[in-house]
Amino acid sequence: MLILEREADTAVAQAQFVAAISGRATETILVTIGFQGGNTEADVYWLPALGIWAFFGEPPLEKSPGERYWNVFGVGRPHGMVNIVAEINPPKRGINRQVGGAFAHDPSGHTWVVHRGIFNANGRVPLEFARQNFRWRWDPIQDGNRNTLMMSIAAMDLPDFPQMLRDFVLEVKRFKEIARSRPHES
Repeated sequence: MLILEREADTAVAQAQFVAAISGRATETILVTIGFQGGNTEADVYWLPALGIWAFFGEPPLEKSPGERYWNVFGVGRPHGMVNIVAEINPPKRGINRQVGGAFAHDPSGHTWVVHRGIFNANGRVPLEFARQNFRWRWDPIQDGNRNTLMMSIAAMDLPDFPQMLRDFVLEVKRFKEIARSRPHES
């Protein structure tokens, strides 16, 4: 697989990501999304068949400037103040190894959602801790001028994409609980 770098390619992939999930929502619900350092009101997509909610947009200014997409997910029916369980935030262009998400093409022409394994749970979780404790497939992906092990979440045009995304969100939840309860070395 090869990470998408061109702004036009990532914009198309982001639109595909939004469509693949929002099209399965039964309603949008106005909530307040809480995050470290603030909160923001937003209409989130509720996907009861998957048991998750999703928001796609720009990160709030206090979270970070708009150099990346802000794709956030939570578990359970959203109401009031909701907490983010997982973020998949691809850069809008180029390679950015400081954000967790990315889009990639495989040799068959499928566009994948991938994740670098960058998580915060009472601070940044060391990558080695994630590789040892996060139960997901890690694949070598061409990442600009290097190969990087990343988690291949799923190809967006395949029928199991929504379920794979849900499973990823649930695994993030499980992993963060472990990361918060165990000391890990940097």
